[in-house]
Amino acid sequence: MLDSLPVCISYVDANQRCRFMNRTYEVWMERRREDLYGKSVREVIGEAAYQLAAPFIEQALSGKSVHYEAELPYVIGKPRPVSVLLVPDWDETQQVRGYYALVTDISDRKALEHTSKQTVLQLQEVLNRACAAVTSFRLYADLSWDYDYRSPGSEALFGYSAEELMADQQLWMSRLLPDDRQKILTLNQTQLLQGEPVTYEYRFFHKDGSLRWFSSAASSFYSPHDHCWRVTAVDIDISHRKQTEEALRQSQTRLKTAQTVARIGNWEFDLETRRITWSDQMYEIHGLERAQGEPSYAELLQKFVPEDRMRLDAAVSNAIALGQPYVLDLRLSQPNGSIAYLESRGQAEIDASGRVVKLYGTTQDITERKQLEIELKQRSQREQMLNQVIQAIRQSLNLPTIFETAVRETAALLHLSSVSIVKYLASEACWLLQAEYVPPGSPARHRPGLRIPHRGNLLAEQLAQGQLVQLSDNRQAGGSFNQALAAEMPARWLLVPLKIGEAVWGSFSLTRELSLDPWQDWEVEVAQAVADQLAIAIQQSELFHQVQLLNTTLETQVQRRTTQLQQAIDLEARLKRITDKVRDSLDEHQILQTAVTELGMGLGVERCQAGIYDLTTQTLTIYYEYRSHAQMVSSQGLVLPLIDLPEVHRAVLAGQFVQVCCLETLPGLSATGESTPPETAHRERLHREADAADVEVATHLTEQPVALLVCPILHDQQVLGSLWLFKPGQEAFRELETRLVQQVANQCAIALRQSRLYQSAQRQVDELARLNHLKDDFLNTVSHELRSPMSSIKMSAEMLEILLQRKGVFDDPQIRQYFKILQSECDRETRLINDLLDLSRLTANTEPLLLTTLELRSWILHVAEPFVSRARSQQQNLHFHLPTEPLFVTTDFSYLEQVLTELLQNACKYTPTDETICVSARLEDLELEALEL
Repeated sequence: MLDSLPVCISYVDANQRCRFMNRTYEVWMERRREDLYGKSVREVIGEAAYQLAAPFIEQALSGKSVHYEAELPYVIGKPRPVSVLLVPDWDETQQVRGYYALVTDISDRKALEHTSKQTVLQLQEVLNRACAAVTSFRLYADLSWDYDYRSPGSEALFGYSAEELMADQQLWMSRLLPDDRQKILTLNQTQLLQGEPVTYEYRFFHKDGSLRWFSSAASSFYSPHDHCWRVTAVDIDISHRKQTEEALRQSQTRLKTAQTVARIGNWEFDLETRRITWSDQMYEIHGLERAQGEPSYAELLQKFVPEDRMRLDAAVSNAIALGQPYVLDLRLSQPNGSIAYLESRGQAEIDASGRVVKLYGTTQDITERKQLEIELKQRSQREQMLNQVIQAIRQSLNLPTIFETAVRETAALLHLSSVSIVKYLASEACWLLQAEYVPPGSPARHRPGLRIPHRGNLLAEQLAQGQLVQLSDNRQAGGSFNQALAAEMPARWLLVPLKIGEAVWGSFSLTRELSLDPWQDWEVEVAQAVADQLAIAIQQSELFHQVQLLNTTLETQVQRRTTQLQQAIDLEARLKRITDKVRDSLDEHQILQTAVTELGMGLGVERCQAGIYDLTTQTLTIYYEYRSHAQMVSSQGLVLPLIDLPEVHRAVLAGQFVQVCCLETLPGLSATGESTPPETAHRERLHREADAADVEVATHLTEQPVALLVCPILHDQQVLGSLWLFKPGQEAFRELETRLVQQVANQCAIALRQSRLYQSAQRQVDELARLNHLKDDFLNTVSHELRSPMSSIKMSAEMLEILLQRKGVFDDPQIRQYFKILQSECDRETRLINDLLDLSRLTANTEPLLLTTLELRSWILHVAEPFVSRARSQQQNLHFHLPTEPLFVTTDFSYLEQVLTELLQNACKYTPTDETICVSARLEDLELEALEL
C-alpha cells in the first residue's frame, strides 16, 4: 500500500540513518532503496538539500512535529518544490528514537500559484496602464453606498489616489461641479437601482484645481446575499474631446463670421435631386431673402449677364461630365440694376463607381476688389504715362530742353489746350514766361518774353505763397491782366507752384477748354508730380552749372598744383643730385662749385655765388660762382666788407636766410659783377620787414630792382659761409626755391665739415707715418749699436774665465757664481736685442717666415722638457692635454718656440706653490684653433 502512494515515505533513526523507504524514493533518487538503507540523510539527498533540511531535522529529533515547504536541490535531477512533514517516533521511555518523513511533490500547485500570480499582475498592469478609472461599489436601497475597489488609474484621472478616494467616501462627490452633482444623485442612482446601464458626462475639479470633463459608464446587478446592488463604473477623461468640440463650435462661428465679413458663401448642388443648398451668406450675396428659398439652377443662371451665363453653364457641365473643378469671375445683375462681381469656385464629388453625384463650392462677392483693380489699372496707366514724362524731363540738364519736354508731354498726357512755365522775378515784381506749348489744332499763340504783373494779381500772390490755384472758369479770376487773358481764351486753369526748398521759383500752368471735364483729383496729383520733378530738374540744372563752374576752377587749381608738384619733384630730384655729388666728394672746392652750379642752373638765376666768412677780418670772400651768361663779369675772389650790408650779414651770421629786393647796384657788388668803390657802400636802398624766421628787405625805388637770396652755410651753430642767388626784376624767390637753397646749404655745411675733418685726419696720418719711420730708424740703429758691445762683453767674459781657470782660482764657488750671473745676463741682453731687431723687421715686412711642418705633440713636449724639472723643483704641477693622434702643423717654429717658451717662463714664475700649469692644444674644423696655457 505504501509503495502505491505518489509520495515519499521514510523512517530515519536518531543517527539520521535511513531505515525504511517506499518505492517512490527509487523513482526520485533513481536508485534501489536497498542501496540506500543504512546511509545518512546527507548521503541520500545530497549536501545542498541537506543544508536546507538540517534545521527541521534537528527539530524533529528534539521531539517536535515539523511541516515546511522548500525547493530542495536533490543530488539527482533538478531542484524539486516539496512539502515535508516530519513526525518524531517515541520509545517506551519517551525518548525520540527517530522520525517519520512524508515528502509530497508540490510542483503542480506551485505552477498553478505562479500562473495565478502572473494573471493578477497582468490584470493589475492593465488597470495601472489604462487611461480610465474602474470603480466597484455596493449600492443600497436607501441610496447609501460602500466602496469595494478603485483602480490605480483614479490618480491619473482625478489627481487623488485610490486609497484617498476610498478612505473618504464623500471626497469624490464633493469635487463634482454642483450643477452635475444633483443629476448624478437623482437620475443615475434611480436607473442603477432598476438594473439599467447608465452613461453620463460630468465635470470634476482635479486635485490641481483645474476643471475637467469625464464620461462614466456604469452597470449594476442585484446581489440577494448582500441585499444590495453591485455596481461597476468606468470613468474616462473627455476633456480633450470637449475642447475639440468647443473649438469646432467656435470655428464654425468664426467661419460664419468670416463668410459675412469676406462676403463669401458656400453651396451644394445635388445632381440626383437637382436641388441647390445655400449658406446664409449666399442669400445676401445674391440679394435674396432666406424665406424665398434657394433658386433652381435655371433660375440662378438667369441672374448673370448673358456672356457669363454661358461661361458658368459650360463650366458646370464640364465639371459634371469630367469631374474637373472650375474658378470663374462672374457678373451678377442685382435687383437694383447694379452689377456685382462674383468669384465662383466649384468642385465635383465622385462616388465609388466614378460617377459625379454632387457639386459643391464657394461664391465670393469681389465687387470692391474688382473696382479697386480697375482703379489700380487706370492709376497704373496714369503712373506709366507720368513716368514717361518724368523720364523725358530727366534726360537733360539743359533748362530750355527740360521746359520744352515737360510742357509738350504734359499737354499730351492730360489732353490740354496749353501748358506753360513761368518764372517768378520777385525783384521785378513780375512773372516771366519761360516756355509754352500749344497742341496742333489749337489757336496759335506766340508770347515769348511775356511778363505777368505780380501786384494786384490775386492768383500770382497765392502762387507766391506756395498755394495751388484751381479754377473751373478763368473768367472768375480777378485782376485786369487775368481778365484780359480769360477774354482772349475762356478755359479752366490749374496753376501749380514750382518750389525749390521753401522758395517759390515759378509756376507750372495748365489750361483746358471749358467744354471738357473739370479737373479730376488724379489730374491735380499728376500736375503736382510733374511740378515736383520740374523743381528737382531746375535745382539739378542749377547745381550742374555750379558744378561745371567749380570743375573749371578745380581744373585750374589742379593744373597749378600739378605744376607746383612737378616743380617740387624737379627740385627734390635736383637736391638729391646735388646731395649725391656733394657727399661723394671730400674736396671743398668741388663741393661748393657743384652746389652753386647746380643751384644756378636749376633755379634759373642770373648769378649764384658761394662765399666764406673770415670773422677776424670781418669780410666775406666770393670763392665760387655760377653765371647764366659767359659775358657777365666774374666776381670770383671778390672780398666784401661785412659793413657794406650789415643787416644782411647780421641775419646770416645768426643762422637766418635773407631775401631782399634792392637796386641793381649793391654795396660793393653790381648785378653784372663789377666791384664798386667802398664810398658807394652808403648808397644802399633797402627796406626791411623782419619776423621771427627771416629778414626780408624790399625796395620801392624807381630804379630797376634785383631779387637777392642769401642763405647761411651753417653747421653746429657755426656759420662757415653763405650762398648768394640773384634774380632780375621784381620776381621773388618762391618757398620751394628757398627751401631747396636751405637744404643745399645744409648739405654743403655737412660736406665741408667732413672735408675739413678728412684733411685734418690726413695730416695726422702723415705725421704718424713720419714718426713711425723715425722710430724704425732709431730701433735699427740702436739694435746694431748695442749688439757690438754685447759681443765684446761676452767674449771678454769667456777670455777671463779661461785665464782664471789657468790660474786655478775659478774653482772658488763665489767666483763661479758671479761668472754664471754675468753669462746669464749677457745672454738675456742678447735675446732682447735680437727680439728688438726681429720686431723692427716684422714691422717693416723685411723678414720672411721660414715655414716647416712638424708633429705638434712631440714638438711641444720637446720645448717644454726643461720646464718639467723646474716646475717640480718649485713644487708646481705641469700637465699636458694634447691630441693622442698625430697632428702636423706648418709654421715658423722658431717664432712659435719663442712664444711658448716665454709663456712657460711666466707661468713658472708667477704660479703659486701646489698649483697647476696646464698646456693644452685642440683642433677644430681642420684648423688649429688655440694653444691654451
